[in-house]
This record gives sequence, structure tokens and C-alpha cells, in this order.
Amino acid sequence: MKLGLRGVPAFVIGNDVIEGFDPNRIKSLLDYFLINCPSCKARMRVPKNKGKIKVTCSKCSEKFQLDTNK
Repeated sequence: MKLGLRGVPAFVIGNDVIEGFDPNRIKSLLDYFLINCPSCKARMRVPKNKGKIKVTCSKCSEKFQLDTNK
């Protein structure tokens, strides 16, 4: 209401406002994506556009490399 939005739902991500449900736009504005651990399949957040990074699963401690620019 404060922003004068009429659409439901409404999302504020950073400085961007999204009225209505637009999953592609929401995903494009997030600075991370979700992956599954290759060993235990636990879901984890990984930052976008950081190049090749080393990831350690917080559940099973599996270590692997991931290219976050893809």
C-alpha cells in the first residue's frame, strides 16, 4: 500500500518492484540460484556470476567445484 501497488502479489527486490507473479523476472533479479548437492541432494543457495567457485555442502560436507557464470 505504501508504494501504491495494486497487483497481488507484489515483490520488492533491491530497487525493483514486480507487480503480479512473474517467476522469470524474479529469478533474473535474484543474486543466487538453487542447486542440489551431488552427494546427498540437499538444496543450497549459490551466488550468481562469481566464476568457478568451491562449494561445500553444509549437510554432508561434500566438496565440489561449480561454474556460476552458466
